[in-house]
Amino acid sequence: MLSHGWCPLVCALLLDAASTCHFSLVVAEGTPNGPGLRLAERMAAAGVPVRVIEPSAVARTMASVALVLIGAHAVRRDGGVVGEIGSFGLRMPRSQ
Repeated sequence: MLSHGWCPLVCALLLDAASTCHFSLVVAEGTPNGPGLRLAERMAAAGVPVRVIEPSAVARTMASVALVLIGAHAVRRDGGVVGEIGSFGLRMPRSQ
């Protein structure tokens, strides 16, 4: 799995999944002490193998990723999703 940044809902979902499934998590985080490190720390504390990468390495990592989970800041009336900066780039390599 791959995630980007911090979202309490994504964290809770992954923690719940970790109680019954074995998976590893790749977290894309481009800033020191950035919000994605919070997710990485919580998952590592729950026993999930975690690897933190730069967002520029996402395209190269996608071949080994089965699922991308990112949070949304807002959902628009037309169904569009407003996400954290860099979220759109996470979707692009997987959909091509």
